[in-house]
Order: sequence, then C-alpha cells, then structure tokens
Amino acid sequence: MKKNCFHYSMVMIFTLILSQSPSFTFGQNKFVLESLYHNFTQFSEIYQGERIYLHVDKTLYQPGETIWFRAYLLQNSDMNNSELSDLFHVELKDEQGTIIKSLKMLNNPSGMAGDIALEPSLPNGRYFIEAYTKWQLNEKDAEPFRKEIVVRQMVKPAFYFSHTPDKELYFPGDLYKTKIRIYDSLRNPVKITGGFAELKMDNEIIKTIGITPQSENEASIKFGLPPGLSGMQLTLDVSVHHKEGVESVPLRIPFTGASLSIRFFPEGGDLVNDLTGRVAFTATTNNQIPVDVSGYISDNKGNKVTDFNTFHKGNGIFSFTPHRGNNYQAIVTEPASLAGSHPLPEALKMGFTLQTNNSGKGEIEFTVHSTHGEEAIIVGVMHDKIRISKPVSLSKGKNVFKLHCDSLPMGVTQFTLFDHLGVPQ
Repeated sequence: MKKNCFHYSMVMIFTLILSQSPSFTFGQNKFVLESLYHNFTQFSEIYQGERIYLHVDKTLYQPGETIWFRAYLLQNSDMNNSELSDLFHVELKDEQGTIIKSLKMLNNPSGMAGDIALEPSLPNGRYFIEAYTKWQLNEKDAEPFRKEIVVRQMVKPAFYFSHTPDKELYFPGDLYKTKIRIYDSLRNPVKITGGFAELKMDNEIIKTIGITPQSENEASIKFGLPPGLSGMQLTLDVSVHHKEGVESVPLRIPFTGASLSIRFFPEGGDLVNDLTGRVAFTATTNNQIPVDVSGYISDNKGNKVTDFNTFHKGNGIFSFTPHRGNNYQAIVTEPASLAGSHPLPEALKMGFTLQTNNSGKGEIEFTVHSTHGEEAIIVGVMHDKIRISKPVSLSKGKNVFKLHCDSLPMGVTQFTLFDHLGVPQ
C-alpha cells in the first residue's frame, strides 16, 4: 500500500541561518553527506537518550482507589527497550505541583507494572502523574511523561447538582460566573427559591454571595475573586433553598495564583529581519498549567503589529514580519490578572525562514524566504538517523521546493539545513 505524508504526526524544523560563505558545487555533496552520516551515527552511539510512557487503567478515580499502570522505557533512537537506566521515578502531583506520592521502580525490558494507592481523604480535583529517569534530567529542556487524572468522590445523592463555570481556570481578580441546576433522584427539575454560597480558601471563609434564581431549576452565581488571593484550595460551598428544604454542595474552583510563562517557537528556529515568519507559542503557569490568553504584538515604539490568542489549552500561533532596529513584545491583555509583557526572541540580521505544508500527494512542500543566495543541503532525521537528504540552491527572496516522503517511516522527522562544510544552520 502506498504511504503518504498524512502518516506523520509532526514535522520539526531546525534553525535555518546560513553564514555568508562562498557557494559550493554539489559535486562536493558525497563528501558532505558521508561526513554527516558518520557524525550522526557517532552522535547516536555516544549521546543516547530515552523516554518513558505510562499506560493507566482509567482517568477518573475516587479517593481510596488504586491507580494501576504499566510503564515502558524506550530508546530515543529506535524505540526499542532502553537499558540506560536501572531505575525510574513516578510521582503523583496536585495542580500546585506538590508531590502527593512518589515511587522508584526497577527497569524491566518486558514492561513494568505498578500502582499508586490514593488516600481516602484525598480532596476532589485534578492531579498529574509524572514519570522520568535521572538520565533524562541530563537532557536540555527535558520534559517528563505527564498524564492528567481526576479524583472525585462518587455518592448517590437524593438531589443532583450541575454547575457550568465560564472558565477552566481562574486567577486572582477574575470574575467567576456559574449556573447552578438541581434535580431530584429521578432527574426531575427542582425549583430553586433562593440560597447563598460561601467562598473559602483553605477552609477559611473569604466572602458570602447570594444566589439569584433565574428559572424553574436554575440559578446564577457571579462575583469577583479578590485581587490578592493566594492559597492552595479554593472552594465554593453552595446552599440552595427549595420547597423541600436546603441542599448543600461544595464546588471546587480551579484556581492558581501562579505567574504566567510564555514560550515562543519561531518556525525554522529563528526570526529574521524583513522576512515574514510564523511563531507558535505556549502559555502556562509556572507550575505548568495551560492558560488561554490573548493580546497583541508590539514593537519597542509601542506600535501594534498583530493580534494573538490561544486556540487550545494554552497553544497558539501568529505570523508577523520583524524589522531592523526593533524589538518585539507579546502584550497579554486577557486574562486581566495576568496582563503583562513577554519579550519575543531577537530577530537575526540575515538568514532564512522556513514553512512546511503537507501536499497530501506523498510530498512535503518547503517554502524558504531568504535574505541572500546560498547553496545548501537539507537533511531529514528520525531517531538520530538520516532518512532523507536533498541539495537545494536558494536565491534571495522566496524559494519553493518539494521532498518525496513515501520512503519515510511513520514518526517525527526533523529537518535541518547544512552549509557546504556540513555545519547545521
């Protein structure tokens, strides 16, 4: 069966900045490519890497239950079993990054089975399972395996509550809005006549809010969180009045007082003056919780260049053209509690920007904008092995060329542009 490029989950592009070196003829390609193959082989033998993956039995647990998992420790180069580490670490953390439980496990080529017993008193909420080896911590920008789970006490009540907050995560000073609905055990609507709610931080009452009935079984709650709010656990204890009495339920508010961090990833590795480029970014709190943000890009004179916003769990993308003599900042305007300035990477004076598109015809299309002409070689690497290579002659301005990807195995292919000396750019 013919394979096409839709098999690939991602194509990664490395920096494309070429020095002002003399051009070369592609008769030299054989020597350059032989050197590259030798260097990659030597690198994969010396600098071996590994990754860990955990498969859990489910993602929703009750306090007192046990998380059952199976772990796999694999080599980066070929995804076979890794023998670099004898031990690996598994940790259960809450949303604030506090370690609830930690395990040390022995590596086993056939896979490792383990479990984490949850305490019966564990509060409802979101938790994260992280796994890593000490070897992975040697890698630059190492990221452990991370899996989100939910812990919630399941009790069959006489009445059922539902609530729909307007955000997935709240910060100090945010406006909190939610709608409360109540049903009996047969799921029939129950009329709400009134009530109140107590906002608590770590079980201490901060304020009391009235509940406003809106329809037969629906009421609204709306209030502002205090700007200087800090603590670990924010809850809203709701008491709803109806014709048969009063029903109370604690609602956990997903809250963090952490600061905002934005990481920028120019496509091709760098921004280049006077060349339009795409920039991906991810916004998280300093304890790695994704945050949806919006704002605009500004130059150092205060001029607005373009808008930006996230589209899914703190991830977004925007395009713009940097110019000489300017520095650029991302100005976050929403959420208001996280408003501030975040510097973009400095643009280079000369170089290239690279964009890729999947043609759907067994080809990858590359668009290169360059500040000058250059002869180069583009190399595709997967699992530390060269899988594909192509000499390219780049002229000043826009260049478009294609690579056939039918021969590539499934996975992530990383493309790098090399100069005539075989130096990655």
